[in-house]
Amino acid sequence: MTRILLVDDQQLLRRGLRLLLETEDGLEVAAEASDGHEALAVLRGTEVDVVLTDARMPGMDGVELVRQLAVLHPGLPAVVLTTFDDEDIITGAIIITGAMAAGAAGFLLKDFSTTRLAEAIGEVASGGLVIDPRVARLALGRGAQRDDPLAVLTGTERLVAELVAEG
Repeated sequence: MTRILLVDDQQLLRRGLRLLLETEDGLEVAAEASDGHEALAVLRGTEVDVVLTDARMPGMDGVELVRQLAVLHPGLPAVVLTTFDDEDIITGAIIITGAMAAGAAGFLLKDFSTTRLAEAIGEVASGGLVIDPRVARLALGRGAQRDDPLAVLTGTERLVAELVAEG
């Protein structure tokens, strides 16, 4: 049985996720918290196998929670969930310098199926890493653009730009 700490500032979402997750064999929501501070307090008295946290919350957000888990509970995997699929949010604050850099074992957008989420929880509980392919694509694509600002141009457009630059 994989025991989960569910962290989200929206009570309705936490309850919904609990109901969905507990329909899956082998999963149990052992505790809930409304932000990272409460999650850390809950962890003092509750044993869990995986932390499932929202990325953005008032108080201590999911990214900071992941950083704190790495220090206070090393080896406890965290999966970060978000509704954001905006390229700048994912690649900037959350993926590149945020959740994955902090040591998250997974990063998923919230429009997943219950079965896929259950599989992801199982994977990270077993030591794996799970990243939503759309997030990975955005992160990798954006990284290439930062290294080469002309990467968005076609071959012909690049040639024209080079010729214009040469005068």
